[in-house]
Amino acid sequence: MSAAPRVTGVVPTYGTGGRLRALLDELLRRDLAPGGLEIVVVDVGSPEPVEPRLAGLVTGPRGSSLRVTRTVNGGPARARNRGAREARAPILFFVDDDMELGPDHLREHLVVAAHVQRGWRRGLTVYAGESPLER
Repeated sequence: MSAAPRVTGVVPTYGTGGRLRALLDELLRRDLAPGGLEIVVVDVGSPEPVEPRLAGLVTGPRGSSLRVTRTVNGGPARARNRGAREARAPILFFVDDDMELGPDHLREHLVVAAHVQRGWRRGLTVYAGESPLER
């Protein structure tokens, strides 16, 4: 097994394909450092499994990785918890499958994480045009 990634993105999904694939393409292109990003997609009981539709996205150009896990539909919170349990990185971020991220999303997430004491858990919503450190 390779070294643990720096950050894991957890993406719960149900039966989607179009926007999910675009989101994953974006994330895999924006990796911050070689091997530094892991993405865990949690398919929450889609009628047709999502994994075959993501063929070809297993690794990004800089060694980031994508894994798909499947579970029964228990809603987005259960899917996020499942993704967190599957994560190998010490820092997590959660993204819905229909989101569009700004170009600095990962970098800003890591900046905020560096300012949070070890062991703290908190959520932060940053709107377009804001800096996460202004809050």
